[in-house]
Amino acid sequence: MTPKSIISADFKEITSIEIKCEECNGMLTVPVSKENVPVSQSCPGCNKQLWGMEDSAIFNNLRDLVLALSHWQRREKSKFALGFTLPMP
Repeated sequence: MTPKSIISADFKEITSIEIKCEECNGMLTVPVSKENVPVSQSCPGCNKQLWGMEDSAIFNNLRDLVLALSHWQRREKSKFALGFTLPMP
């Protein structure tokens, strides 16, 4: 068996969601602690609209992710922790 290295993070360690534009690789972050996602957002690099309007599926999914992480981080102690792992290159 070949050993593999991974990065492991608890959901409580996530401070923001990083968004990267596929056109220009411009990046922006949405802080988890604020619990709000801009209804409309353009790329800071190329000004392409990344999502817009409250009925946008992208906006709704991103907002739900930020809210879920924020709520999990405010929970009292639990019998288990949630997190994720990423393979190391």
